[in-house]
Amino acid sequence: MTIGDILDHAQEFLHDDGDIWTREELLGWANDGYRQLLAQSHAVVRPFQIDLPGRTTWAASQEWEDRHGQGTFRLFTYHIRSASINATFQWEAQALEGITPEDSTDCVTHLWEMVYADDIDMHSRLVLSKQHERPLKVYHDDKRLIAASNRELDTLATEWWTQTGDPIFWFPTNGGRDGSYEIYELQSAYSQGYDLRDAELGMPRLLSGDRTWGFSGDDVRWSYAYSGYADYGMHSGLGYRFTVKSAADTINAVWDWETDEIDNGTSTDTEESDPVGTQPWELIVDSSLDEDQFRLAMGLVRGVSSDDRQYLAAPYANAEYSTLGAARDWKTSEDAITIWEIIVSATELTEGDGLSLIPSRFGKYIKFYVLSRAFSRKGRGFRADMASHFTALFQVGVARLSKIGNLGFVDRNFAREAVVVSSGYRPPMVQLPPEFERI
Repeated sequence: MTIGDILDHAQEFLHDDGDIWTREELLGWANDGYRQLLAQSHAVVRPFQIDLPGRTTWAASQEWEDRHGQGTFRLFTYHIRSASINATFQWEAQALEGITPEDSTDCVTHLWEMVYADDIDMHSRLVLSKQHERPLKVYHDDKRLIAASNRELDTLATEWWTQTGDPIFWFPTNGGRDGSYEIYELQSAYSQGYDLRDAELGMPRLLSGDRTWGFSGDDVRWSYAYSGYADYGMHSGLGYRFTVKSAADTINAVWDWETDEIDNGTSTDTEESDPVGTQPWELIVDSSLDEDQFRLAMGLVRGVSSDDRQYLAAPYANAEYSTLGAARDWKTSEDAITIWEIIVSATELTEGDGLSLIPSRFGKYIKFYVLSRAFSRKGRGFRADMASHFTALFQVGVARLSKIGNLGFVDRNFAREAVVVSSGYRPPMVQLPPEFERI
């Protein structure tokens, strides 16, 4: 079910083709209803991983610069209230405030730069996504962190926000442009689980790293083999390239010693290369060929499994089947912060979008929300009784979705009652009405 289907059903009930309630108006109410259903029910929970130290898209020295960029933003300067300006180092702020300057710590624009700094006087603030509604629990390296408040940590009488080590506390921040939270102590060592490269060019085709990656599927055979771009497309069908590029991306080589000689002139130190084949039938002739060389991993990454770790597909988009498409982001809980958060829809849905965060059958409650807003609008079509009726129906959907999200909820267990037969009991005789026809 898409948003367009929900609006069609709502217009059918309203008996209106856009004369009283426009389609754009109904679409805005449908987006509001979708967010309200998720926010009030707290049913959609997902894990959100953040590498340490925290990452932001960009940083700037002035608050007004935020409007000229996109993504998460970090202000790395100190604001001096008396001078109404921002300073880079703490001693500058002290001098402008009339305080005797002291030796300042290092200044970093992004938190990951603390790997190269000795000491910083900054909070470790981690920025969440726009879908974030409310945090539930936070883990570091699969160990749960204790929730704390600024007031509790202030009782330490130290500059606790500068202390480094493995995180042991977390606490949400108040206000701000982004939903964010902070951790104590700071994680100064740089760690990143997965780096999704060339994501803007399409979907991931190759997985690399310390772990062993493979694929399963039907063997894909090619129609011809080629050595470089000059040969590509000379024959119809699927082609297989049996060469590798040099570091400068200018020459195609067949053997390992060739690439070593082209890149750094060390072909004499290269180990003996394995045989290189061009067609699958060559396996019959030469048994030393690697059989995996003649397998092409075609298609999308649909799932990842492991005996040692658990991989979970989490919806981030609003497509109807968002967890069935291409993987756009890879995260890990190892040496990272994992926050279990309640999420809502953060983008404006169009009529072609589906309900990826809730079951499609709950689309009727979004329709009830649209109808309640339509009948409660002042002017033509105003009906207070109908608005109250559909508001109550929408709250029924909120309650039902809350029960689905509550893993501790146990529904009623229906069972037949036992029939106890007493002594001397017989079924009553049939009593016919007086007007029943007699024989």
